[in-house]
Amino acid sequence: MRLYGLLFVLALGASPLAADPPPPVPALDLPQIAERIAARYKGRLMEVELEEPEREERRMGVRVVYEAEYLTPGDNRLTLRLDGDSGDFLSVEGVGQIEARIRP
Repeated sequence: MRLYGLLFVLALGASPLAADPPPPVPALDLPQIAERIAARYKGRLMEVELEEPEREERRMGVRVVYEAEYLTPGDNRLTLRLDGDSGDFLSVEGVGQIEARIRP
């Protein structure tokens, strides 16, 4: 009888209902995000990750965020957050933003 109980517990643990839903897929791909950043800032893209939106970003309707690390010509590092669907800049943090900004 114990064997059946153990099998039942194992079957529940492997249930698809217990699995996390797949993460949302952004509408924009990495090259499109890199183009948007390069059109606004001088420098070099160092790293990009897909992130879950923060509370305030979720309130704005953002589903998925690209978080990028960007090295400016002045060797400053910027952290940029962009909406994965629209490409809108959500936030930019770091020293040297004004010097690296490309004017429209």
